[in-house]
Amino acid sequence: MYDWGIRDAPDASRIFLERVQLGFVKRQQSPGSREVAFMLNKENIKSEYLLEMIGLTKTFPGVKALDGVNLRVRPGTVHALMGENGAGKSTLMKCLFGIYRRDEGNIILNGEAVEFTSSRHALDHGVSMVHQELNQVQSTRVMDNIWLGRFPRKGLFIDEDAMYEETLRIFKELDIKVDPREKVGNLPVSESQMVEIAKAVSYNSKVIVMDEPTSSLTEKEVGHLFKIIRSLRDRGVSIIYISHKMEEISEISDDVTIMRDGQWIATESIENITTDEIINLMVGRDLTHRFPPNTNEPGEVMLKVDGFTSYVENSVKDVSFELREGEILGVAVWLVLRELNLLKQFSVYVISQLDSCICVERQLKIKIHILLLRTDLP
Repeated sequence: MYDWGIRDAPDASRIFLERVQLGFVKRQQSPGSREVAFMLNKENIKSEYLLEMIGLTKTFPGVKALDGVNLRVRPGTVHALMGENGAGKSTLMKCLFGIYRRDEGNIILNGEAVEFTSSRHALDHGVSMVHQELNQVQSTRVMDNIWLGRFPRKGLFIDEDAMYEETLRIFKELDIKVDPREKVGNLPVSESQMVEIAKAVSYNSKVIVMDEPTSSLTEKEVGHLFKIIRSLRDRGVSIIYISHKMEEISEISDDVTIMRDGQWIATESIENITTDEIINLMVGRDLTHRFPPNTNEPGEVMLKVDGFTSYVENSVKDVSFELREGEILGVAVWLVLRELNLLKQFSVYVISQLDSCICVERQLKIKIHILLLRTDLP
């Protein structure tokens, strides 16, 4: 028996009430009290869902990041998780993946209540996550990254042939054309992302979380990623897909859950909800204009950069730009992630040494907002 905690009867979610009605949960109520204790009977769980996260709450000092959030994912589906920045999406997934420990609520995987204490614990139970910021060992080979910490062995030694063959097998299943012996640092971002997905598959994952997987991909690369996602879905794998790109959600998703301010707002079949309705639920109001009228007139130059060159090889070279007061500066590039290199290395320059110099016209503290744009031109 597992204690589901105390829930206020009038505010109990539909999910709790459904489980009470179906007999999956025993309800206990003290005489004269409005509080109801819900008890989960593990032996009696039968559900159409592969993964259920029910009533999850997570509090940090001064902030309630999650407030009774529900997420139910059907097997063999792509489930979009939507919400503005700060809605609690990443916190929810970190609770699932064992990075954070939830304060309240339950996670049920394949009909059993689970409590993951670490990422490795989650991976061993078939839950994996492809992070937006890839955490790979750049100086090692592709197959080393995939099998890191669990290398196949032949006696006391690593079985290089077995590792190579198994990596090739997974790549063939996913139609990934990458040499397993190639160094990860030599791969473009799109191929590095595919390697991370292959790593998730190598754990025989039943649930794969993908956090903004297309943020650095071209249109052609997105098409390949979607092909892999559909292949995994057809094999019964459930994908939790986090993205802000509405057109992708409509194309690849089966269901969508919307969060706002750390709370569950709605879950719908993608066929039964429009893009405008999703946006409305995300922000909590009607948006008559997604973008404000372009009536802004930038002021005088606040920042001027001349001949910006990075000491990182094959990176940023001889870049110049000006930033005006009240201006959003767009950066359009040809190569994947080159715009991020520009921003990251420009910020690093403040506290380190660079090959070229920057001329700041005004010696004062300013807050810079730079809008990153991609160009998918041939």
